[in-house]
Amino acid sequence: MSLWPEVLLVVGSVLAVLLPVSPLVREYASRDSGVFLYTGWRLLNGEVPYLDVWDHKPPMVFFIDALGLGIGNGSVWGVWWLEVAFLLVAVVISLALLRRLVSRNVALLGTFLWLVNLIYLLAGGNLTGEYALPLQFGLFYLFWQAEKRGEYGWRAVVIGVLSALIFFTRQNSIGIPIAIGIYLLVARWRAGELGRLWRELRGMVVGALIVILPIVIYFVVNGALAEFWDAAFVFNFVYVGERSVMDRLTALWAGVQALAPAGLIFLAGAGWVATAWRFIRKLSIPKGLRPILILLVVNLPIEVLLVSLGGRPRIPYFTTLLPILAVLAGYSIWLGYIELKKRNIRQGAFTGMVVLLVAAFNWNAYIAGIEANRNDGGLGEVVAYVEQNSQPDDYVLMIGAETAVNFHAQRVSPTRYVYQYPLYRGGYTDDVELASFFEYILEKQPQLIIVALDGGEIPNRFGPNKTAESEALTHEINGVYTPVTEFENGWVAYEYVGE
Repeated sequence: MSLWPEVLLVVGSVLAVLLPVSPLVREYASRDSGVFLYTGWRLLNGEVPYLDVWDHKPPMVFFIDALGLGIGNGSVWGVWWLEVAFLLVAVVISLALLRRLVSRNVALLGTFLWLVNLIYLLAGGNLTGEYALPLQFGLFYLFWQAEKRGEYGWRAVVIGVLSALIFFTRQNSIGIPIAIGIYLLVARWRAGELGRLWRELRGMVVGALIVILPIVIYFVVNGALAEFWDAAFVFNFVYVGERSVMDRLTALWAGVQALAPAGLIFLAGAGWVATAWRFIRKLSIPKGLRPILILLVVNLPIEVLLVSLGGRPRIPYFTTLLPILAVLAGYSIWLGYIELKKRNIRQGAFTGMVVLLVAAFNWNAYIAGIEANRNDGGLGEVVAYVEQNSQPDDYVLMIGAETAVNFHAQRVSPTRYVYQYPLYRGGYTDDVELASFFEYILEKQPQLIIVALDGGEIPNRFGPNKTAESEALTHEINGVYTPVTEFENGWVAYEYVGE
């Protein structure tokens, strides 16, 4: 049987999905991507994440961006090609898994649907959820193979490796490892196979340590372990604790809306209900599908809980749901194809028709995404100004969260707080850290300070940590900086004028 349909789907769809966020269309990075690119750039220049550049994401995205910038000789094209590579691997595993679980047509349609849904979740690209996708699909595939063979062996180690990589890429994308752990505990306990459980878990722990130890050693050697823990863990506990149940429900609703256009979430929901019903009613289930169907039933509620923890309606967060939705939708499609077979309807023709209809229905949104990514929000004007009015070795401080300007202009921030959101949180930082931030500004004397917040003042908000000392320091900063221009997007540039 020809593999050309799969080849065309893999290459053509991946390039099409990522085209709107390629440098060909999007010249300047989005807010989060700008932080990752800047950190990757500084990492290549000998600086250390968290110690020299503050961000609350786990470290893998910084290493990935550093690798991409190294490959591209400083160009974001290198990072984009890494995005292509990660997505290619995810699609190949998705096709292989669904094809082996059910059928070729199911694999083609299920994979196509989650790729279409990804278009709505990219938000400029180069985000952590993208890089976790091949790892998540890989976990499903390895679990299915291990259960099918009745033996984990080296797969347990690889599952541990992938689980740790997911955790250090995006912490709340670890729903699949949690579900696998629950499955193994219950299944082996009920079978009285505690020795087997120990061997499997031991292999997974060994695999996880293969990832964890080098990361910990890296931060210990660079004197940044405390900063790593503080930013990537302590801050995130505070971040999660700020939101209510209603915030989380609102965020989930935003995710449902983003996952609706391709129909994936509805097919997946039907697949989950059908699967749970079969287990509740003790209906017959093909033996080869039983373990992974149990895993899917357990995994979906865990994924929903984890993705809602942040309590913010940030659409890219829901990228983490695509693997579980894809496999559940595949099962749902398979059940539908059984009915088609009874009616002598050709599955291949039906699959092709659905693909064309879904593509047509989402075409306008795809074109709108391209146009949205062409709009730089005024970054181009700001970057050009910074390049023209400062030297490459000058410091430039962005007040706000627009680190993309530092990256694209290749200007270093005078402080590790390249964006200042953590300084607004009384439950995380304190008045001493805020005062230290202002002292760094006075010590490093950045040539330009660009305020990318409403009001355009230096600074115009720092929340509960504001004290008489920090107010005096800001007064001193305002004494040596003068506003020189206001950009079309409302940002204000200040230039250092000295005493």
